[in-house]
Amino acid sequence: SGALLVMTITDEDENHTQCTEAARRLVDGWEDASLTVRPLLGGLSNKLYLVYADPPASPSTAVMRLFCTSNDLVNREYEQNLFLFLDECGFGPHVYGTDQIWRAEQYLPGVPLKLEQLSEPETLAIVSDLVAQFHGLSPPETVAPDTLSTVLNQLDKWVGAALHLASKIPQDPLAERLRSSKSDFDKTLRPLLLILDSPIVFCHNDVQEGNVLRSEDGDFFLIDYEYANWNYRGYDLANVLCECIIDNNAADNESGFSIRPELRPTQQALELMAYSYLSRSTSRPVSSNQVKELIQEILLFQPVSHLLWAAWAAAKTWSSTSIRFGYRQYADARLTLFDQEMTRS
Repeated sequence: SGALLVMTITDEDENHTQCTEAARRLVDGWEDASLTVRPLLGGLSNKLYLVYADPPASPSTAVMRLFCTSNDLVNREYEQNLFLFLDECGFGPHVYGTDQIWRAEQYLPGVPLKLEQLSEPETLAIVSDLVAQFHGLSPPETVAPDTLSTVLNQLDKWVGAALHLASKIPQDPLAERLRSSKSDFDKTLRPLLLILDSPIVFCHNDVQEGNVLRSEDGDFFLIDYEYANWNYRGYDLANVLCECIIDNNAADNESGFSIRPELRPTQQALELMAYSYLSRSTSRPVSSNQVKELIQEILLFQPVSHLLWAAWAAAKTWSSTSIRFGYRQYADARLTLFDQEMTRS
């Protein structure tokens, strides 16, 4: 996940040479082009680079994505096929080329949302409309066959993968906390979510401020689809809500993120979010009861988002990654938010 925002660096990045070689290999017409590489700020799962090609090479720019997430958490072949499908639908950037380590993508000029913008009622309504449009996609079985693999299955898998990595580290308090939180969830909230029977749709699963871009002409669009899959409608919307208070690019914090509870969306923002989503996904007038029911559905899924991303960060804590970020602190923070939401739900 991450925003396409150019950052200035002073240290030479060790991946620049590999990035240049991959770009020449994957982008047609760049075999002999003169290329300039600049890192992009914001990726927590992958490293992103913006590559410029000197004239007359075409295209003039491309985004190079270096995969950094373990295959225990992301099915890379599935993600590649999905990205190509979204390209064909006109929903995602064009794919110039891909291999097991790199993907060359069309550069979409735009500015990512700031965290303070995401929780504003008008912006949240726009984002929920984008989510509803995404939920209207229907990938063929050859791309996304497993309609039973919801966030509940994913949670089992990610917590299991994280705890397996932690098994080599005796009595790590984060592992004990993750195990205990998962046990609490399975006993109390999981049965309620199964009864709730939220509609299963094709979800983005990682909508946060860095993954919503605003173009120069004012249009909004979603980026980064590596976690997209069939899932509960309520979860995808709940994840947006959870991300409203998590700053993933807090430069003034040594861990790289900060929790901003003062940005929690208001009741008015929640109502606009639900109304906007329902208006896009149905042709009938939206009733106040439908809005109220969807809000309740969303709130019930909030602890799931915190627990899932805590497991993701925990797995990153116990595995090697070249991305500098406070994954352990992030996992702890998400587990604290999980505890708070479990008390509310």
